[in-house]
Amino acid sequence: MPISYGRAALRYGRSLVRCRFGWLGDYIHLVAEQRGHSTSVRATGVWHGGLSRTESPVAGRDERRARSEAADLAGRLLEGVSVQLVGLPGSGRSTLARRVAGEVAAAGHGTLWVKGIAPLRGRALTALALAGVPIDPVSASTLSALALARATDALSELVGESTAVLIDDVEYLDVASGGVIVAAHVRRPFPILFTHRPGRERDELASALASEFQPAVRLSMATASFEDVQRLVHEALPGTVDPAGVAQIAILSGGLPRLVCAIVDSARRNGSIRQANGMWTVTGELWDDQLLQVIYPLIQDLGEDDIASLAAIGRAAGDSRSIEAIVTSRPGDVRTLREAGLLRVASRASGCPASVFPPLLAEYLLRRAPLDAYAVDSTGRAGGRQSEPWSWRERLPMGAEASEYAARLGLYWRGEVAARRSAWEQERDSMHAAQLLTAMDVVAAEPGEIATVLGHVSLTGDDPAACAAVAARSAVHRAIVQRDVDGAFAELDEDRALIPDADGYLSAFKAHLAFLNGHAREAADLLAQAKPHLAVCREAMTGVTVESLIASGKTTEALGILATDDCRDPMFVGHSAICEGLARVLGDDVTGGVEWALDHLGNAIETLEPRLIDGHAYTAAVGMILLGRLDDLEDLVDIVFRFPTGTPLQRHFRAGLFSLTAVVRNWEGEADQARRLAAQATALSTCIGPYPGMWHSQERYLDPAAGPGPLWETVRERLANGYLAAAVFSAVSAAERCADVAGTACLIEAGMGAESAIVRALTGYVAALAAADTDQLAAVATTLRATCGPIYAMRAAISRALLLRRQGDAHAATAAVGAAWHEAGGLGGRCPGLFARFNAVMDLTPREREVIPLVARGLASSAVADEVEITRRTAETHTLAAYRKIGVRNRRELCDALATWLVI
Repeated sequence: MPISYGRAALRYGRSLVRCRFGWLGDYIHLVAEQRGHSTSVRATGVWHGGLSRTESPVAGRDERRARSEAADLAGRLLEGVSVQLVGLPGSGRSTLARRVAGEVAAAGHGTLWVKGIAPLRGRALTALALAGVPIDPVSASTLSALALARATDALSELVGESTAVLIDDVEYLDVASGGVIVAAHVRRPFPILFTHRPGRERDELASALASEFQPAVRLSMATASFEDVQRLVHEALPGTVDPAGVAQIAILSGGLPRLVCAIVDSARRNGSIRQANGMWTVTGELWDDQLLQVIYPLIQDLGEDDIASLAAIGRAAGDSRSIEAIVTSRPGDVRTLREAGLLRVASRASGCPASVFPPLLAEYLLRRAPLDAYAVDSTGRAGGRQSEPWSWRERLPMGAEASEYAARLGLYWRGEVAARRSAWEQERDSMHAAQLLTAMDVVAAEPGEIATVLGHVSLTGDDPAACAAVAARSAVHRAIVQRDVDGAFAELDEDRALIPDADGYLSAFKAHLAFLNGHAREAADLLAQAKPHLAVCREAMTGVTVESLIASGKTTEALGILATDDCRDPMFVGHSAICEGLARVLGDDVTGGVEWALDHLGNAIETLEPRLIDGHAYTAAVGMILLGRLDDLEDLVDIVFRFPTGTPLQRHFRAGLFSLTAVVRNWEGEADQARRLAAQATALSTCIGPYPGMWHSQERYLDPAAGPGPLWETVRERLANGYLAAAVFSAVSAAERCADVAGTACLIEAGMGAESAIVRALTGYVAALAAADTDQLAAVATTLRATCGPIYAMRAAISRALLLRRQGDAHAATAAVGAAWHEAGGLGGRCPGLFARFNAVMDLTPREREVIPLVARGLASSAVADEVEITRRTAETHTLAAYRKIGVRNRRELCDALATWLVI
């Protein structure tokens, strides 16, 4: 069957072939004149469909999505549309091209795979010979017009009407092979897919091929998302992987799949990644000289001046003025590097005008310069600036740019550690120790290094605030890193007696640790006894008071305190900003809270402030889930997970973000990815956290077969400890499985009296489930849609459908679940997992599951019977039984169910 050129709009004419092949152009011109026409493949428009995104990597994704993307491109080739793939070495462009070739072959068509090989590009016709085209060695050596004609004849005979040609690494194709391919195409048109690296569009060969074949589909291979990187890492390291390690690999690789695999392989070989207690952890530097083999392809075509400019920019990382000077003084080199994809120039106002990509290449270049090459300005920022409020998507760094910021953040804070260590070694007082410990927290310094600093600091100095800061850092390290909460509390009690002026500060820190570790009521008692001698003590105490109010559902009171708080300490200013976002999202202004959190997240990234990134990201994620903004959540997570886990005091936010993402992935039917994310959340958390989604044990929320008992235990524990908001969110999941009528009374009383509109609405949902009232559930769904958004409204509608079914009205239940699907506005298809509990009660037999799709296809009972080898009467019996169980009355309703919520 020949490939169709109907959509490609082939136009034949006697126009000359325009080709820049030197003297080979004369030969191609001659062939065109002899045949009386030239051809070009043109599409009626540029194709933007098929892939889940305009630019999308293949490597690292699950097989189903990868096959779908390759099948889309193969379909375009079979329609006569040529395709151009552009990507850096290691981006997955060759993998995608091979998948496309496989799809074309699977459709019964021929393929010719031509590979450009750099060392052989000077040898004429070698690429075609290696592809299997019969080339006469003697003719190839002479490269006469007759030899070219014979090669064209051989290729034309090999490539028929049903064959597609795929050229990988066209920049390394020898010129003679390229000319013969064009000449053969002049004789008989065939679609072509060719790949090349960025910046090669103006090369003679690539330009000529593009001019002749007119590819209507041009795709640039984007870097892999964080979840794609995570899949690759887990494929190489079976089991649980430390989230910080995954983030380091994602940053260093820049999301290039080949680099991800190479980094993991080399680190595993040299012992930089080791498995201990069932978890893979990065224990040393990820750079290794073995990685030169993946670095070389990135720079092998650069001239010496280009490499020198790239190295200068890499060594000046963090020094915006030096980089600006380089960019200004070397415009030609910068343009070449940018077109080659190795230099990312900021597309918006930024503290750094350009950076080397991928960061692994920057790391290689940095090996040639000492660490103190990173200039730091007097404000403690790496050339950054306070930006104006950021608008979502337009100004947050996405994809590879986020990786560049993460790499820049790491470089800056490593420089800070070196500078602050030097200052502390010259003067080992509490002030310099506190500054050094702050920087060491950011870079996740080894416990032994932190212990060394703490062991050389006296807490009896003249500066009680600095002494208290050191004492607090020591307690945090012991409680969260060493997981010795009781020891940390005892240590803080001793330090309160040692530094009486800082009693309020240290009491507030103890209260904060109690709050993070499941003891909010104890935190309140500690604050009541504290003595705020210093201003910083009052600020610390206010911070803990506000977070406790938010967790208990008193969001209005919390916002009132924040509105009048005159906080000045930078640490508590940042904490207050996170709290304000949380109070809005969990209060009465979900949309405003999300925008607030995204705005402050952008500022934290811009100013290289990792201590605030996870908190604002978690806040935005909670709101996005409530509002059903799951595409936004996916992009947010992809940005944040590229950054290393923040300081120990931010771990609960990162763990919560992992947990929430795991739940959403479970809704979306990606159970394996959900389990991986849940395992990483468990690895980060020491206990149940204070806010929604911060669970110490994730499995009970993800496994639909798990009973409600453990969930209700969590609800009661959270309620008893003062975490009302988290208790209500957990109660929703528990009540959907089985409402504990006796155990919900206290929860409902507390939740309905909360200041938070979100908490009240969700409590109403729990109450309706406990009452088993369909009318009440219908009213609750309306309230949830207005207060929270579509996700929880859809969940309430599904619960109502299940209740209708239990009451014996299967048809009304099916109509209700169908309405829930449609009212969710596309979220139903995005979240098939939410409908799994309704599908589970269908109780269809294997034979009924076999018959139903055939009936939906329109087959008569006799045809269905023939298909499954049963009698017609038996087929009708199975069909009617399935109709009754599903709750439909005819084929049309069955088709509607199969097209939406029903999974057979």
